[in-house]
Amino acid sequence: MKHAIITDLNEKHFEYIAKEIEKHYDPFTFLFIGPTGYYVRQISDKFSENISKTINRDAFRVVNQYVVETLLLNNMDASFFDRDFFKAFIASQIEEYIRKEKNEEYGVFLRTISKSKGILDYILDLFEKAWEIKVSNSDFLPSYYFEIQKLLEREEKISQLISRLLNDISIILQKSGNIFEQITAYKWYVEEFLEERKNTLVLSGFFDLTPMLKNVFKKMFESFENVFFYIWPKINDRAFYQLEDIYSFLEQENFSFSGKSKGVFHIKDKTKVFAYKNSIMEIYEVSGKIKELVKDGCSPSDIAVIVPNVNVAKQISEKLTEMGIPNNVNLQSKLSESKIVRILLQPLKTIYFNYEIEDILALIESPYINTRELTMDKVEKFFMEFKMIDDEFSKEKINEITEKIKKLEEVEDDDTYQDRMEKIEEYKTFIDILKDVFTLLDKVKEGLSGDFIKWFLEFVKNSIEDFKVFLSNEYEIMEERNALLKFVEVLNNLLSYDLDIKSWRTWFKIINSIIGVEKYRFLERKENAVDIFDITQARFVKKKYKFFVSFLDTYYPSFDLNPLILNVLSNPNKLMAFNEEIERRNIFLSLIFSDTNYITYPHSTLTGEPLLPSVYANEFGIIEKVDSTFYIIPPANKVYSYIDKKLYEAFNDEKSLKLNETWQTNFSVKKLSHTLISKYVGCPFYFYLSEKGKVKNFDENKESLYKGILYHRVLKKYFEEKPNVILKKIVQETYDEIFTDEFSQYSIPKTVNIEKYLSSISNFFDKMEHEYSKLKEYDPQSIFKLEQVYSSKLKDFLVEVRVDRIDILKKENKTVYAIIDYKTKLNKIPVEQLLIYDYVFRKNIKSNETLLVFLGIENENSTGYFLKRIDNTLYYKFKRKEKSINYEYFEAWINNVIENITSGNAKPIFFEEKLRPFLGYLYDSGIEVQKSKIYEKKCKIFKRKCDYYDICKNFEIYKEIRLNEK
Repeated sequence: MKHAIITDLNEKHFEYIAKEIEKHYDPFTFLFIGPTGYYVRQISDKFSENISKTINRDAFRVVNQYVVETLLLNNMDASFFDRDFFKAFIASQIEEYIRKEKNEEYGVFLRTISKSKGILDYILDLFEKAWEIKVSNSDFLPSYYFEIQKLLEREEKISQLISRLLNDISIILQKSGNIFEQITAYKWYVEEFLEERKNTLVLSGFFDLTPMLKNVFKKMFESFENVFFYIWPKINDRAFYQLEDIYSFLEQENFSFSGKSKGVFHIKDKTKVFAYKNSIMEIYEVSGKIKELVKDGCSPSDIAVIVPNVNVAKQISEKLTEMGIPNNVNLQSKLSESKIVRILLQPLKTIYFNYEIEDILALIESPYINTRELTMDKVEKFFMEFKMIDDEFSKEKINEITEKIKKLEEVEDDDTYQDRMEKIEEYKTFIDILKDVFTLLDKVKEGLSGDFIKWFLEFVKNSIEDFKVFLSNEYEIMEERNALLKFVEVLNNLLSYDLDIKSWRTWFKIINSIIGVEKYRFLERKENAVDIFDITQARFVKKKYKFFVSFLDTYYPSFDLNPLILNVLSNPNKLMAFNEEIERRNIFLSLIFSDTNYITYPHSTLTGEPLLPSVYANEFGIIEKVDSTFYIIPPANKVYSYIDKKLYEAFNDEKSLKLNETWQTNFSVKKLSHTLISKYVGCPFYFYLSEKGKVKNFDENKESLYKGILYHRVLKKYFEEKPNVILKKIVQETYDEIFTDEFSQYSIPKTVNIEKYLSSISNFFDKMEHEYSKLKEYDPQSIFKLEQVYSSKLKDFLVEVRVDRIDILKKENKTVYAIIDYKTKLNKIPVEQLLIYDYVFRKNIKSNETLLVFLGIENENSTGYFLKRIDNTLYYKFKRKEKSINYEYFEAWINNVIENITSGNAKPIFFEEKLRPFLGYLYDSGIEVQKSKIYEKKCKIFKRKCDYYDICKNFEIYKEIRLNEK
């Protein structure tokens, strides 16, 4: 008996079929066949729940699963290869065709195909359908199959490729005799298998039937006494036109029909459509709604989220996880998108593409190179500096860098000592990195000469052990672990196929092609968790609640069409319409198999550009715009996670999230300089980060520093060799010593910069003579010292200073020393610098009177700032009048600074501004000083910011903390 029962298409379908099975079930003579694993599992679970007994799960199968298991059970020597075999077969055959092809035009086509990312997936799609057409010998073909058959009959390059592949696979399978894949397994079942006659076959859930599937069903119908085919009603919508083909097929097989259904849905009655401001608000609100459902007693397993792609799936998953809601991401990602897979293939890719600079940099950035103590920006700068971008990548470059280090080490101590030492250390680290790269590549090249797949599997194993990346259970690590397992499975499969390939380059291209289509699951499934699906997976999944997220016209319909067939069709719109019908049907089914639906989408991007909903959105409900008044800090009724709670408390509760920090440390500093003292006075926390924490500002632009060094070095050489020297020559030589980067050495910027610096220094000489002429009581005699270093004890510290220039002056037959410091520009006046110089100088050379001079090299108007010390009195200018203060003010100031350093005070200026520069200290003490000349440290002044601004900005999560900004 063959009977077709027309059944309603609604949310109670799974309960209905499970109840119907109770009429027919016998654990030994019963078989249920469904279209997908999700569909069959839900039917069997519901049936088991209904009868409250353990059931024979082998009696509930997807059709392809049943056929393959039957094949292997009845052919003990048979081997079954899944789609991986076809992927490897197609990729390897294309490489073989390229090697043998003599037609240049067709050869170009094959090479293009071989190099195109993801193209294997489209070839595989065409090949499988064409292989099914060839094996099934069906008279009637569905529209997509019909278009493929027409394509194969045409004189197209892709047609020629598919035909050659079909011919070759036929020969391989015929020769082997015991190797099967899905289509030949179907063929074996239809033509060779003698199935023992059983009692009852039940089928349901099918909306379309492929040619081969019809042949399989015919054979099944013959093997069972009773066949019950539960068929959907005829529905007047383009999404369900293919049901007509199933009705025709069943009529041809002499099925009797019973049951009636109107084929009408009530989707709008249970569907709400919401538009949110942007994707962040959408994901937050949807996740929050799910959280509320779970709080109200709904089981997470009764909820599903349907997403258009992997990126949206990850965002939803991360937000749900943050809210403490277990979830399963059922989508899969391509192996080519896995970080660990790309890393494992990177050494091969580097050699294959002949050491392209991008590949070498990617290798350096990978876990293979564990000596990388330089930022990638710094590494790239060194590649440019040593012309490794254009030149051949060779070990000779290490010798060139070593020579550069030797030259830097030969330079006598000067004002660039610290910078040179840092540069030498960076060069040495760079050499270590290059050595590690060459060692790795040499090791890989040694392994390429033997059995490639065996060697590569061992290489993967050893590399993973060295990386030590899978010791954590973090989300991303777990995801990469699954990718690694799948990748190793692919390699083992390739090994088992025993392909006759000798060249590692061919293997590399095959692996690259396969990972472009092979997919992996993100995480292992959790019990009682929210399921995250794409629309194809969700079509046969029954849930109480379904959330359709990012329901935009960009994604629905997707029109993900095979470009290889689309480009050669006479009427591509026909195929596009066919694909749209399938996607429309998937959306309908997903909406039908739930009690309540929520369709959501963002109506604008994060930058405000408008977004349009899918054309289906209005069809399923009335769109309601949701105005969210918050962006980062949620209101009390929308606090769904611990992070939300802390943000809310930080923003709203005065008593919470208080900064509890003493800001005390042990600096362990034994030697001080004016620079270190100024750093500390500017901000003790800055001093702590740079000196104690050794936090480097890798993105620092050193142009201003190098310019200052150039001015100092040129002036020293000029005054040492004057008058037997040409100023321009000194500037040129000094420029080449300091500005060594590639850009600065280009002809045009080099010429422009040298002329600019030469002009500034020449103008400075003219203004300096003018400034000295104002000092009528002093008679300049000679230069005493240039770039002289002095040191002296100050409490428990050794204070060391380097004075740019010291002149000897005469005043009423007394010798007076002028301590001079050059500044690139003289805006704010750090007078404490010269007072510290004077303090240390007097400990070395007796001086009752000292003239302290700042000279600004690039200042357009006034070049200098003068003050003087006579015994224990300091004299300075204020409103064109000379003012004086007791030297004890400076002693009190410096002692206070030293006490703070000794005590370990590291309070940042945004927390407490305890110290001030000396002029600021005088101003606070009621002494008249020019306020505009006070040098004060700020966290940010307009676009200029402190080196550690981005670090300190994080402290603003505490309500009482705000950085000092202008």
